[in-house]
Amino acid sequence: MREKTHDQERAAYTQQIIQKEKQLDKLREEKQAVERLLYQLEDDFEEVTRV
Repeated sequence: MREKTHDQERAAYTQQIIQKEKQLDKLREEKQAVERLLYQLEDDFEEVTRV
């Protein structure tokens, strides 16, 4: 009985780890998108200030 409970807890923790890893992947993707937008904004600003 204890072994079954332990296995269930392990499965639950494993599932939580997988969810957190997916969240981290999503945050990394969003960070890259924000960085690209910031670089583009910086380039656009430099272009406007040259004129």
